Amino acid sequence: MRRSIVFVFALLSLSAFAACGGETAPELPPCDLDATNLDTLHGEWISLTGGGGGADVPDKFARAKFHSVDGKQQVIYTAGRLAPGMPQTNKYDYEFTGMDPRGDAIFSKNMFPGKSKQRIARLRKDNRNLAVKFEGRMYVKVDKVNCVLVISDMYVTYVRGEEKMDSNPAGTRTYLQLGPKEPPLSWVHCDEPRQLVPFATEEVNWKKDRALDPKKGVFAGEPVWLHYASKLYEGKDAREKFTADGVFAAEGGTYDYELWVADTGAGGKQKIAVEPDAANDDRLLWKVEYAFDKSYADGVYVELHRYMTKDGKRALVHNACTVLWPEPKRTEDEKKAAEEEAKKR
Repeated sequence: MRRSIVFVFALLSLSAFAACGGETAPELPPCDLDATNLDTLHGEWISLTGGGGGADVPDKFARAKFHSVDGKQQVIYTAGRLAPGMPQTNKYDYEFTGMDPRGDAIFSKNMFPGKSKQRIARLRKDNRNLAVKFEGRMYVKVDKVNCVLVISDMYVTYVRGEEKMDSNPAGTRTYLQLGPKEPPLSWVHCDEPRQLVPFATEEVNWKKDRALDPKKGVFAGEPVWLHYASKLYEGKDAREKFTADGVFAAEGGTYDYELWVADTGAGGKQKIAVEPDAANDDRLLWKVEYAFDKSYADGVYVELHRYMTKDGKRALVHNACTVLWPEPKRTEDEKKAAEEEAKKR
């Protein structure tokens, strides 16, 4: 039996109380997690970190999703905030590579994909910098008492050909499994950063209209239009590239999007169909109106997952993302003053 987040926090509190001479903690049901049977780990897990007040709190910026792809056991992992004050994560795919002598499951990621073994061997021999990461390596163990995971986030480097290992910023943490009643988190890597742009209007002239300032032009409770800004291609294969990016509809394909805000799916903005504009060469206009429910002093991470379905298979096209800093709601006088100022431009 796996423990929920609420159950684990209650268990930790009872254990501490019992250790101080209080009542004995209740007997626990058996734990079905097993590092030697990776199917038992499948699901979404969120880490605990110090909350500043002495108690650990969930940290969604370091999380893991165990699953299998074509029979291979994998983990999608986020290694924490990209930078202080940046509400954004990168997603990394790790594959199971074996067990260590302590019984921990090892998952690894090659940080030099595409390079030959000979080239990597040369880099290992020539490297002198401890910060160069050749491999991401995760050690996953099961805490049977609390029925949670303990994951050590490490990286491997080589100095003069000698393997050395160090900890990534997340280090070693306890991970709790998200229950079925908790909202799922985003596990899609953003491959189109800053290509989701805020505007005040639904229709945009990209040559003339000015985008809203992401730090001063977006307000809580006020609708904003988020538009996908496509890359610019030239040459004979431009049409093919635009079609691959979902700018023009492919023959036989249907399209939809999902909006994700602060790592969770935005209500009412999931699997929304996008129709090609037949009068505009079957162009797909990816846009969505959204009003943030509150202001975000540290910014909020926004993603537009774009999908195509063809021959019965729905597949991700791309994920455009950005960071916005919605400010507190404005008064009517503040809105009028802003509109007058905009007219002067």
